[in-house]
Amino acid sequence: MTKISGYYAGGFYLNNVPGSVLVSRDLYMMWRPRRISEVTPESLVFLELLKPAPEVLVLGTGATPQPLPPDLHAYLQRIGVRVELLDSRNATGYFNVLNDEGRSVVGALLVCDPEARMPEVLPEAKEPMWDRPSIMQRGGIV
Repeated sequence: MTKISGYYAGGFYLNNVPGSVLVSRDLYMMWRPRRISEVTPESLVFLELLKPAPEVLVLGTGATPQPLPPDLHAYLQRIGVRVELLDSRNATGYFNVLNDEGRSVVGALLVCDPEARMPEVLPEAKEPMWDRPSIMQRGGIV
């Protein structure tokens, strides 16, 4: 099962994948978009290939929450996928929770710093990975 253990400015601690990522229950891959403006229906066509189709797309929008572009909203409605829009830090935790529950979920996570260069040597993971309470903890859910 895929589990995201943290993030850094230029990527995610998911078997040390640098850059933005697409993740599902048992699959993860590098993803080209680095900003919400670069996320298009074409960049998410992967959703239409998954069987069973995901019920939820957790879209991490980078360092801060960003609005969903109208064409992307229409596309996701057309293919019947609900979207949860969060900053990427909180999106990683929310993806993990839904995935642990066995939900049909996909995470599309943008890097926190779109200007960050791809590192030649990835930053060392440090504990704890989360430096502030997650959205789940603030809401009294966890």
